[in-house]
Amino acid sequence: MKRIFSIHIIGFILFSIPLWAYKYENTVRRAIPVKPDTVFKLNTVRGDVEISTYEGDKAIFEVNFQAYERSELSKALLSIESHPNEISVSSTASIAKSRLTLLFKIKIPVQVNNIEIITQNGEIVSRGMYRHLALKTGIGNIHFTGSFAGCLVNTINGDVDVEVKNLLSGNLTVDTPNGSIRVTLDEDSAFTVEGFTRTGEISSDFKFGINRGTAGTTLAGKVKGETHRVKLNTVNGDIELIKK
Repeated sequence: MKRIFSIHIIGFILFSIPLWAYKYENTVRRAIPVKPDTVFKLNTVRGDVEISTYEGDKAIFEVNFQAYERSELSKALLSIESHPNEISVSSTASIAKSRLTLLFKIKIPVQVNNIEIITQNGEIVSRGMYRHLALKTGIGNIHFTGSFAGCLVNTINGDVDVEVKNLLSGNLTVDTPNGSIRVTLDEDSAFTVEGFTRTGEISSDFKFGINRGTAGTTLAGKVKGETHRVKLNTVNGDIELIKK
């Protein structure tokens, strides 16, 4: 059965802090039971996102709203849709029209099959063990530390830093038109790599072919076979592949 929840923030807290800082804030916390085949999606017009995994059976998220004016908190409206195999959290039109600042803190059970995080304006920090993961932001950096069975990272304007713990266990695709890419992999990982930057430089601790031409610089090669694929693309930025 489909369940739809809306959370409307009407309370506020006033702090004695400098005038340049936010004076009003409120925090929403929710915990929703999930199944192993659940898909979790977050889509927000703005806000930084911190996401991690844990051994549990509930999707736990906390959203902190901050504002300069008390009236702005009345616009803090989230949409939460809970389906049998999907949980969707999204910001609403009222948030888009507000001057609210948002911070999401999310903990997801390691057995959740698919996770998609989208913020149009904000930074994403992700840690943990995932099955399939997509991290996307319009403006903002993305930092990932952990492992996955498949990972897609995309930002239109920002840097990407991915550190894979243990051996690479899935495909990785990173795309940022305006930003640099740094990927750290275990020296015993087995993978093929393709990389491209139009205006930046490419460096690699692994012995790959790097070709510099008039259209840009490319990277290609394989390590210990072709078990997994790594694709790294940027237009204006450097690419760095680090061996650990």
